Amino acid sequence: MDRIAALTMELVNQDDNDGCVVACFATVTGKTYEEALHTLHLDGPPAVGASTDLNVLIRALEAEGFSLNIRPRCTITELKTSILLVRYEIEGEMFMHTVVWDAECQEIFDPFEFRPHEIYQQGFCLAFEITGRVGT
Repeated sequence: MDRIAALTMELVNQDDNDGCVVACFATVTGKTYEEALHTLHLDGPPAVGASTDLNVLIRALEAEGFSLNIRPRCTITELKTSILLVRYEIEGEMFMHTVVWDAECQEIFDPFEFRPHEIYQQGFCLAFEITGRVGT
């Protein structure tokens, strides 16, 4: 079994409507939301209404020693533990959100708790699949 699958993750909730990437990074790395925010945004938090750039997320995960496999559109059950970018529609409006898929527990960690998980299991745009971590 890949060592990364055995990580014990604790859900970190996002602090605002745009903090899902920060919260997912914190959940995977074991950081607090504030530590993750600082790691991802060394020059200060993003402006209100602006989300974290996914390239920043990739660089930060790699800097933490994670190796990644970026996978477009596959079924969730094919994945190892991953951060998922999901796109879904509610009442005709499209939304984007990030969640963590824990392959070991077969569970979605959603940092913004009210969203129905069935939406995410229907499909997603992009998976940042964690394939290993240096030092584990």
